[in-house]
Amino acid sequence: MYKKSNKSTLSNEDALAYIIKESQKYLTKTEVIPIVKAFNRILAADIVSDIDIPGADTSSRDGFCLKAKTPESSCENLSFKIQKGEIHAGHIINSIKEGECAYIATGGILPSGADSVVQFEDTELNADKSEIIVKIPVKAGDYIRKKASETKIGEVVAEKFSIIEPELAGKIVSAGTFMVKVFKKPVVAILTSGDEIVMPWEKPEPWQVRTSNPTVLSMLIEKYGGESLNFGIAKDTGSNMLELFEQSEESADVVVTSGGIAMGRHDPVRNMFEKLGIESAFQKYGSHFRPVFYSEYKNKPIFALPGTPSGMYRIFEKFVGPFLESIGGRKPSEA
Repeated sequence: MYKKSNKSTLSNEDALAYIIKESQKYLTKTEVIPIVKAFNRILAADIVSDIDIPGADTSSRDGFCLKAKTPESSCENLSFKIQKGEIHAGHIINSIKEGECAYIATGGILPSGADSVVQFEDTELNADKSEIIVKIPVKAGDYIRKKASETKIGEVVAEKFSIIEPELAGKIVSAGTFMVKVFKKPVVAILTSGDEIVMPWEKPEPWQVRTSNPTVLSMLIEKYGGESLNFGIAKDTGSNMLELFEQSEESADVVVTSGGIAMGRHDPVRNMFEKLGIESAFQKYGSHFRPVFYSEYKNKPIFALPGTPSGMYRIFEKFVGPFLESIGGRKPSEA
């Protein structure tokens, strides 16, 4: 049974800090899924590269590769004979001779005997196109992407708890990982109460109101990284609330109710919690003493929110959203 805090009223900051601390008990389990299905999911393990990237010295420009001899020397106004063969990405020439050059495309592997690349626009072909004249100073290392300059073998390319977005996904795949271990999305049960509540597609009588809370809660749950299960509207009297609550607790990681927690004679959520011996960790928060209910039942976290849409929305954003982010491996948003 949950023990009530000895402080019935907490500041916003203290209430949020308490809930975030509690969330560490409920971190979701993990699963392995294809990276292509992992957009916006949270990594549950570091990703390390199984190769050097690039795997060899490569050209960063289209041009000619040649030997500049030393970092200080200049090939300006020197001529180089064009060697047979061309170097494209995925195609190689093993070596070039002293005083010669070879065509190389961006991404091409630098052959033995070459230490630099000069761009096409910085050269001039002779009349029979058998030689080039280099028009600018060139030194060793020009326009070369050195082996492992981007990523070294064994290097972490994506850290645990990172959010998988397209740019990071590219790095993960390039590092040799296409199945990723991620935190499961928290499954959140939604339970609404009120005899005056009807579904959105129903036309209400003057004493009734269409419920928008399940729709809003479903979107909020998705916003904060979870998946929702809607258990419908519980009646204010009888055993309906208890039956739906037990079903929701068994089916989800977190239960969120809306409505029925005030001091009214037939407020079903409050009455049910009293019968089950469930007590809130604290009763109210903030300067205006708004009601908020947080507890646990059978090792499942429970949030009971007001039925008024505006109050429900504010409390979810302030407390439930950061809680869901935290148990799903995310860094909680600012409340």
